[in-house]
Amino acid sequence: MVDGSSKRDLKENSAYPEKDFVIPKIYVKLQYCVSCAIHARIVRVRSGEARKVRVFTRVPRDAKGKVVKGDKKPE
Repeated sequence: MVDGSSKRDLKENSAYPEKDFVIPKIYVKLQYCVSCAIHARIVRVRSGEARKVRVFTRVPRDAKGKVVKGDKKPE
């Protein structure tokens, strides 16, 4: 919530001991409609056919991390 210098100022001017002084972190989950998410570049535009695909398939890779092509399986 605050930057480093402000956090230091709060700790220095606090009436509580430094070990008991904790600034809570706030996590905000945002929800967007599709058009707003595209406009804000949170998601990319996909074709109508691509939007129907909901399963992500992993790309097979070898031990060095290179993509394996064809019927070969990663070693």
